[in-house]
Amino acid sequence: MRNVSVEKKLAFIDWVWDQLEPQEHSAFRLLYRLGQHEKFQERIRFVENAKKYSYGIEMSASANSSIMHSTRRMKHYLKSWL
Repeated sequence: MRNVSVEKKLAFIDWVWDQLEPQEHSAFRLLYRLGQHEKFQERIRFVENAKKYSYGIEMSASANSSIMHSTRRMKHYLKSWL
């Protein structure tokens, strides 16, 4: 999964965006930033187990507390990229 193109990353982000419920505002903001800023697109890495990385975001077809926690953890970190 090391050589995922920017186009495939954006397609995945768009797919996740379409799956979200409207009340998940923090996830919408996060995905919007990832999709709109070129420096995010270049730095995004797809990995098998995001839990192994201190700044990983776990995305899945089904929500659970681990996924929600990883999204909250990223909010602060993303501010340093902008």
